[in-house]
Amino acid sequence: MSGIIGSKLNHRGSGIVAKLGTDGQLFTSSGAGVSQAFETAAAAGGDLSFGGDTFGADKTIGSNDDYGLTIETNNTDRLLITNDGNFNTGGETAGDITAGICVQQGAADGGVLSFKSSDVAHTMVQRQEADTFGKMKKQHATYGGLNIRGTSEGDTGIAISSHVTTVDTAKGDANSAIYLDSWLAVSDTSTTMSANANLFGVNNNGYTQFIVDAEGDLHADGSGTTVYDDFDDAQLVRALDLSKGEGRGVINSKFDKFIAYNHEHLAEMRLVGRDKDNKPNYMINVTGMQRLHNGAIWQQYEKHQRLLEAVYDLAKEAVGEEKATAILDKHKVKRLQ
Repeated sequence: MSGIIGSKLNHRGSGIVAKLGTDGQLFTSSGAGVSQAFETAAAAGGDLSFGGDTFGADKTIGSNDDYGLTIETNNTDRLLITNDGNFNTGGETAGDITAGICVQQGAADGGVLSFKSSDVAHTMVQRQEADTFGKMKKQHATYGGLNIRGTSEGDTGIAISSHVTTVDTAKGDANSAIYLDSWLAVSDTSTTMSANANLFGVNNNGYTQFIVDAEGDLHADGSGTTVYDDFDDAQLVRALDLSKGEGRGVINSKFDKFIAYNHEHLAEMRLVGRDKDNKPNYMINVTGMQRLHNGAIWQQYEKHQRLLEAVYDLAKEAVGEEKATAILDKHKVKRLQ
């Protein structure tokens, strides 16, 4: 029966085998010129049957010498377990890994890894199947790049969690618990990104909302935002500090009693956030505060110009226009004319 893997035979005859066997034994041959015999398979060894076996103990598939193991379908190599333990797919024989998995998808442009769960049933089936919660694929069909997509029924599609033993508190050339690093191709390696290059971006449905560039400058899309010219911007800025209460380095001012805004007003204007119970918190809208500061600077500039005109008019009444102008020139004060 040489060449037939896992065949079982219960033969009740004579002249064929050296000794009759019993139910469940294997009919084996040790080679030409040697009588075949029924033998009981070792509990942890023996051949495997196509269609399934009852093992009774762990079994091992593979080679005992320095060669890999290839699995193929349709006369095409699908999976190679190399002699040093790497997993390569798609006929790849020399994956650029030391120990791990190399997935070669050829010219295909779909997902290269897919993660599924029977607990998941999202509705975005035009993006990926309902039970798929994660997928990895090429970012561009011919340029490459890695696209990682998470799909969720809830409000978080991808979560990156970093757990470290030590921390770096420096604010210069320092490490971080989550570390993002961008490089630019040069010849057969890569180097520092060029001036003004975009290192990191945040998009909304493909439209860029936020960029960090090579010099560390932050760029936020302000095209759809509003300003606060209907309010006293300096008072709003002060209201944020006062809302935190005493003990935060805020020095009381005799003008604080004139502040017309509070923490709730700041939340209504989305300058600070709200907790789930709808109470204002101190998650500050940084770009909103920048717009508020811009407005406060302009409002103060306008007040300064109006005050200058009032003082100039007063000086003209007191000493005449020529002397009033000379006083401004002496102090290098220029009126808007």
